[in-house]
Amino acid sequence: MIQIIEKSMKKWYYILVKNKLYRLEKKMIDKEEIKKVSDTIEIVKSNIEEYEILYSNLLKGNADEQYIQNMSKEYSNKLKNLNKAISVPYFARIDFKENKQNNIQKIYIGKTGIFNNDYEVVVTDWRAPISSIYYDGQLGKVEYECPDGIIEGDLSKKRVYTIENSILKDYQDIDITTNDEFLQECLTENSESRLKNIISTIQSEQNKIIRAKMSKPLIVQGVAGSGKTTVALHRIAYLVYTYEKEFKPEEFLIIAPNKFFLNYISNVLPDLGVDYVKQQTFEEFMLENIDANFKINPINEELSNIVNQNGETDLIKKSANFKSSLRYKELIDDFINEFLQNSLPKEDFKISGIVIFNNDEVIDMFMNYFKNNSINESKKMLTAVLQKRVSNIANELIDKLSEQRKNKLDNIDKDLSEDKIKEIRLNIFKETEYEMQQLFKGGKKLVIDYLKNFKIEKVLQVYKKIINNQILFEKYVESELYEYILRTFKENIKNKKVEYEDLAPLFYIQNKFWGNINNIKLEHIVIDEAQDLGEFQFYNFKELVKPNMSMTILGDIAQGIYSYKGTNNWQKLNQNVFNNQASIEVLKESYRTSMEIMNEANTVINKFTDNENIILAQPIERHGDEVQHWKVDSENNKIIKICEIIKKQLEVGHINIAIITKDFNESIELHKEITNYGVNAELISENLDKYTGGVIVIPSYLSKGLEFDSVIISDSNKYSEDILETKLLYVACTRAMHTLDIISK
Repeated sequence: MIQIIEKSMKKWYYILVKNKLYRLEKKMIDKEEIKKVSDTIEIVKSNIEEYEILYSNLLKGNADEQYIQNMSKEYSNKLKNLNKAISVPYFARIDFKENKQNNIQKIYIGKTGIFNNDYEVVVTDWRAPISSIYYDGQLGKVEYECPDGIIEGDLSKKRVYTIENSILKDYQDIDITTNDEFLQECLTENSESRLKNIISTIQSEQNKIIRAKMSKPLIVQGVAGSGKTTVALHRIAYLVYTYEKEFKPEEFLIIAPNKFFLNYISNVLPDLGVDYVKQQTFEEFMLENIDANFKINPINEELSNIVNQNGETDLIKKSANFKSSLRYKELIDDFINEFLQNSLPKEDFKISGIVIFNNDEVIDMFMNYFKNNSINESKKMLTAVLQKRVSNIANELIDKLSEQRKNKLDNIDKDLSEDKIKEIRLNIFKETEYEMQQLFKGGKKLVIDYLKNFKIEKVLQVYKKIINNQILFEKYVESELYEYILRTFKENIKNKKVEYEDLAPLFYIQNKFWGNINNIKLEHIVIDEAQDLGEFQFYNFKELVKPNMSMTILGDIAQGIYSYKGTNNWQKLNQNVFNNQASIEVLKESYRTSMEIMNEANTVINKFTDNENIILAQPIERHGDEVQHWKVDSENNKIIKICEIIKKQLEVGHINIAIITKDFNESIELHKEITNYGVNAELISENLDKYTGGVIVIPSYLSKGLEFDSVIISDSNKYSEDILETKLLYVACTRAMHTLDIISK
């Protein structure tokens, strides 16, 4: 043990000595680096002037409106990014010599690309292929991939800069101070009320995910604190940059767990120079794209009922599980097949007793259209074909009528008076005109009558018929579960409500029967906290991004607090939904918490690692305060202890402090109590759109994905040893960056 300590001390002494020498050396070249910052800022200012002129001329010009709109957006974004670059033009530098080249390139890397008047690169965008060397390469032989192939060379320097408000504050050569030390400095900072970008500290395993091609689905199992969310957002920024000529930012979608979380991440993409990417909750997206008027029972009300054993807990879980599964999709498919069998005509299509299309041909036509279209659209296409055929036949008959009319007109007795001839001619025209009109009317009516049984109802009406179809359900679930599903649906529908789990089937029905009501076009979908979604939900998203199924799915099985209906096995998800075409990556290292906190959290979840597909987090070597366990004997003493801890944490400079409770009802009571003791705290609910930091009281299920300087867990004894409640406690523990206090009675 003593030898280990001595070895560790020697290591840190060695680093300190090297750092001291490095600082002395750096003083001699500061002027050069300061000049580089200043020169780059001047180039940025020049770029801004150029784009302002281009923007002004564009608005004054007479170009096409759509062109003006597109270019206006482009110039506006460029100006926004350049204005940000005045403050921080770049954050890193690499010295790279490409093989077969004589010169070493000094490549400065920033949030946005910067060019001089000769269109030479002054600062390289962090998303450019060569920038990957900064994230992945170690000094020595390196390579990177670009459109022209693999470029090989030698990396002789990696330098990271701290530039604030256009002033160079500091810089470090990563080969001297080590990447770990620089990362440590970043991790010891206080948390913020908003998620921030990590472009200067992206780790190699994170960079691999960010730069993965979008040609197939990507599933990321990331432990708590591994940076899943941040990686997801940086991946979006990378894809928008890389495929800017092929796709628009509006064709990318981020699905997040709740509005509070969306607010937390809202500034990251704009900070990375990316706008117009849609960010929604699963619920918001579904409601926007289902043509029906209803409300949704709060998802966390369901969770609360399960945790607190309120009502028919087992049936609640079974119902949610079934509705989130592909078995429920199969049941709906059975209904659709039955609907088509009953709706499609069973006789030949005839005109005047003549068979125009036999019944098999009609059905084949419809089913062929239905492969790529909704039932409604396929019906329209079939109707159009039948009407066109009727129209063609009608035209043939009209030609015959026209010939008959001509013959009648030619055979009028010319010896008759002029008035009589006019009268006869008029009657002939009237007769033929009437017959022609009847042909058209009769043709249209013929098609309408032929498809009279093919009536498509609205989404909710269809869903009601499915739920009420007991015979259909008997193939899939036991009678007790069906009766529960039927009963709860009827109760909800009276109040114009549905369950959260009804959204996936309703969306599926919407698209099968009526199609995409908003004509949404998506090229890539990012789903965060994906472990909380079931296979039916993933299937719906997959259908929106065919043929490549381009999706990035990020989650952590250990944080699956909705495991009774969500995803517990990424391999099964890949197999059942993506036909084993997805790649699966694992982020094992946790950067958020100290080793002491992460070890405590791992102790909480460890007992389920063998049978729950849970991967334990591996904390990076960052030590902090020991986790504090407090035993109190009353509710009042609990409140006093919480207030004491808050005071202490504020005094040491911890700004963002979370008191995490098991559920929202407990949060309400606790918030009331600590407020009475003079603590200025905010109560967090799932409907909260804005979080500004400070002291908060928050239920465990809403804290997922967030991080705080200090976390206080209230009443840890209320969490049972059940897997679901254990995961809730694990989530609560892993929110802490620097200190964790656990209170029990």
